[in-house]
Amino acid sequence: MTRFLGILKGLLVVLALTSAPVLAAPLPPTVQAGDGQASFSLPPGARLESTADPRELLLRFPTPQAVEGFTGLEKALPDWLEAVGSGYDSVLLRFRRPVDGTLTGVNLTVALQPPPKPDPKLADEGQRRLDLVRAQLDLAEERPVAARDRFQTLLARAPDDAEAARGLAESFRFLGHGLDALGILDDLQNRRPDDGGLRAARWRLARDMAAYATVEADGVVTKGNERQWQLRARAHAPLPNRSRLEASAEARRLEDDLVRRADGRITRVSRWVQAAEARFGHSFADGDDLAVGLAWGERPGAVGSFATRILGGLSRVTLEWRRPERAFVEAIDQRADRNRVELRHERRLGRVFAAAGLRASQYQSKQAGNAAGTTGFDLSLRYDLKPRGADWYGLSVGYTVDAEYVGGVKERLDGFDNPFAPLPLTTREVHSLDLTLSGSLGEVLPGSIAMDTVGAGREVEAERWGNLRFDLTAGYGIDRFGGSGPSIGGQLSVERGRHIDLGLRASYSGFTTRGEGSAATRFGGFLTIRI
Repeated sequence: MTRFLGILKGLLVVLALTSAPVLAAPLPPTVQAGDGQASFSLPPGARLESTADPRELLLRFPTPQAVEGFTGLEKALPDWLEAVGSGYDSVLLRFRRPVDGTLTGVNLTVALQPPPKPDPKLADEGQRRLDLVRAQLDLAEERPVAARDRFQTLLARAPDDAEAARGLAESFRFLGHGLDALGILDDLQNRRPDDGGLRAARWRLARDMAAYATVEADGVVTKGNERQWQLRARAHAPLPNRSRLEASAEARRLEDDLVRRADGRITRVSRWVQAAEARFGHSFADGDDLAVGLAWGERPGAVGSFATRILGGLSRVTLEWRRPERAFVEAIDQRADRNRVELRHERRLGRVFAAAGLRASQYQSKQAGNAAGTTGFDLSLRYDLKPRGADWYGLSVGYTVDAEYVGGVKERLDGFDNPFAPLPLTTREVHSLDLTLSGSLGEVLPGSIAMDTVGAGREVEAERWGNLRFDLTAGYGIDRFGGSGPSIGGQLSVERGRHIDLGLRASYSGFTTRGEGSAATRFGGFLTIRI
C-alpha cells in the first residue's frame, strides 16, 4: 500500500507540472507597414475591441506576459503610432490618424481611414469670407471698381448677404453713384426691416448723397492793411443716370489802402468783385468722370475735366479758359482770369495718401492783356498716424510742396516812367509740414440720427442737434525763394438731423505767397441745407 501511494503521488506531481502554463519570455509582435496599411502578428489568444476614439484600438490577451512584448512599439512605427499603453492583460494602441482594425487569428490588419469629405457649406462660407475680405481691402485702398465687382459677385451667390450689400453700396458711393447705392440699401432693407444698423447706414448715405446748397462767409485780414469779405454759395443736385448739376457764385469785397492799379497808379481800393460757375457732370459705370461748364468773371470762360482710374489711383486732367483768378490783390482788383492745363494723380497705399500735379498757366486781365505765364507742380503726402476707423478721432501728418515758376511777366511804365507789372506774380516753392487731428464727439447734443417711433411701426427722423465734428491742424511752411512762418487752423461743425450742417472755422498763417507776403488771419463759417 505504501509503495502504491508513493507511485500515485509521483503521478500527481507529473500531471501538475504538465498542466501548468509555461512562463516563456514574451515575444514582440511582428510588424509590416505599407502604404496606408499595417499588419501585426500577435501572440495567440488576442481579442480586438474598439474605443470611442477612432484613433485607438484595444487588445486583450489571456495572460499578462503577452503584454510585455509591446513595450516601445511606437518607436518602431513613429509615422503610425503616437503612443502605446499597457496594463495587466491589455494593450492600447493610439495611432496618429483614425484607423480601422481587423483581427483574423493572430493577424491584426490596420488601415488608415480616408480623410473626411469637407462640408460644402463650410467651404462656401470660408470662400465667402475670403472674398469679402478682399473686397473690403480693395475699398480701403481706394480701388472702388475692383471692390464693386467683388461685392457684386458675392451678392449674386447670396442675395441676402448684408455685408456684401453694404460694401457694394459704399463702392457705388465712392464712385459717385449715389442713387445706385441707395437702391442697393433700399432693396436689402425691404428684406431685413428689423436691421437697425442697416437703417442707420441707409440714413447716412441718403444724407450724404442728397441735393444741397451751402452758404459761406469769410473774412481775411493781413498785416499789409488788406481786408477781404467773401460771400460764396454752392449748390449740388444729383440727376438720374449718374449725372449731376453743380453751380457756385462768389461776391468778394476788397479793401486795401495801397494797391497798384493796372495803369500804374497806387490808390486805395474798396470794391465788390463777383464770379460764378455752372457745371454738368456725368460719372460712367467704370468710375470715369466727365464735367464741363461755364465760368463768369470780367468776361465769360469755360472749364472742363476728365478723371479716370488708372495706375491704382485716380488721374484727372483739367482745362480752364478765362477762369476767374482771385489769389492776390491785383488779380481781384483787375478781375483777372487764367488759362490752365493741369494733370493730377492721387492714390492711397495703406496708411499713405499721395497726390501730385503738373500745371501750366497763363494769367491775364482785360486791362493788362496777357500779363504772365507760369509752370508749376504740387506734391502731397499724408500718413495716418492713427487711422480714424470706428474711433472718435484720427491723427495724421502731412508734407506738401506747392511750386509755381514764373516764366515771364509783362511790364508797363507808370506815369513816372518806372516799370511795373500789372499782375505781379512771383516764383514760389513752398514746403510745408503739418499735423492734423480730426474726429467726432458723437451725439453730444442728443440725437442727430435718432429715430422716433410714430404709429404702428413707422419711424421718422428726430430733428435734433448732434454729431459734433472737429478738425485741427498746425504746421510750418518755408518758401525756398523767401519767407517762412507757422500756420494753425481749426473747424467745428454740427449736424441737425438730415437737413442742416452748421460750422465755424478760423486760421492763421505766418506768411502768404501772394501780394505783400504778410501774415493773414481768416475767420468765417458756413451753413449747408440738404434737400
